[in-house]
Amino acid sequence: MTVYAERVDLGAPEGALREIVEGLLERAGARTPSGARIVVHVERADGGALVSVEDGRSPTDDAIDDRTRRLVDDLGGWAAVERHPGGGAIARVFLPDPPRAEARSA
Repeated sequence: MTVYAERVDLGAPEGALREIVEGLLERAGARTPSGARIVVHVERADGGALVSVEDGRSPTDDAIDDRTRRLVDDLGGWAAVERHPGGGAIARVFLPDPPRAEARSA
């Protein structure tokens, strides 16, 4: 597995974040033959953070399990599976930044 990560602070519960990432990795591991490459990207995106997990299998909705989708929805984000340009699938999860203090007090 290869991981590329930027530092991102989301203000979301650590347990939920851990479960989301574990869910993506478990699903990629189950879908990918032994010895095949899995690539993880964590990066800042406009208004939040984007977590992407690439595997060599065809893109199907089962690349992201229902529990992971629910956790992402609960945090106000989205989850999608896309075709990787070089072949395989990319499971993407976007998690928004928490509301700013000024916006919460308005």
